[in-house]
Amino acid sequence: MKKYLITAALTLGLLVVGTTTAQVKTHWGFSETGTINVTAEAWFNPSIKVPSGTSLDGLKANSYVKQAWVRIVEGSYDSGRAYTAVAPASKPNKEYSVKITRVNNPFADLKSSNGWLYY
Repeated sequence: MKKYLITAALTLGLLVVGTTTAQVKTHWGFSETGTINVTAEAWFNPSIKVPSGTSLDGLKANSYVKQAWVRIVEGSYDSGRAYTAVAPASKPNKEYSVKITRVNNPFADLKSSNGWLYY
C-alpha cells in the first residue's frame, strides 16, 4: 500500500509540473483556446525585437511590435478587431495583451485572426 501511495504521489507531481511548464509564454504570440467558450488572445513585449528568420503568427522579422489585435468571426457575428494599448516609443519591458471570448455556436464555423502593428 505504501509503495502504491508513493507511486501515485510521484505521478501526480509529474502531471502538475508538466502542466505548469506547458503554459510558458513567448515574447509574442497568438492563441485560440476553448470549445464552449472560445478565447482569442494576442500578446507581445515591445522591448524585444522580432528576430530575423521569424515567421511565427505572421510576425515581421527585425521589427518592434507596438500594438496587436484579435478578431472572432462566426456565422453573422463579427467581433471586429480588439486592440491592445499602444506601447510607448520608449519600449517598456512588459507584456501587452488583448483577449476576446465568444460562446461557440456548434452550427457555425468560428474563425479567429490576429495582426500586428510595428514601429
